[in-house]
Amino acid sequence: ATKPIELKELQTSSPPSDGKLRTLVIPRPSELTYPQLGPKDTPEISVKLRFYGPHDLVDRKAQVDEALKYLEQATGFKEIDRFLIGFDGVRWAGGDEVCAKGQEEVDYLLKSGVWEHMSENPALKTLGVSDFSPLHLQTLLDNIPKDGSPRRPKVNQLNFERDLPEEL
Repeated sequence: ATKPIELKELQTSSPPSDGKLRTLVIPRPSELTYPQLGPKDTPEISVKLRFYGPHDLVDRKAQVDEALKYLEQATGFKEIDRFLIGFDGVRWAGGDEVCAKGQEEVDYLLKSGVWEHMSENPALKTLGVSDFSPLHLQTLLDNIPKDGSPRRPKVNQLNFERDLPEEL
């Protein structure tokens, strides 16, 4: 077996109080092993791929494929129960307000063929989005036929960054 990647020096804001040098060991994904699981013990796998930066500089379909390949190499999982897509420019904080910010990202998802590309992959059991406002989600749904090709999103993961009451 090959040795894990070792980083001998880490930059920190302050040296350790005991003055000893620390070693960070990062295993290679191909060397990770997972226990054999029975059908009832198999975990559900959810993945969120978030796109950052301008779309014209990167092949987003290739990014999806690379992410899935890396995930399989790292975990051995060949199927993903929920695959979500998110964009840096799309954020919805909840509430009733209409949020049009990030609409160009939703348009890109449709026009670029990225959604169809994900939809055609049988290893992705359920497709979804992240932080889409009702307007974003309606735009996506209005542009995907109801006949199942491409598949429609089944999940909209929302990240709330509001202060929660202390009694929770």
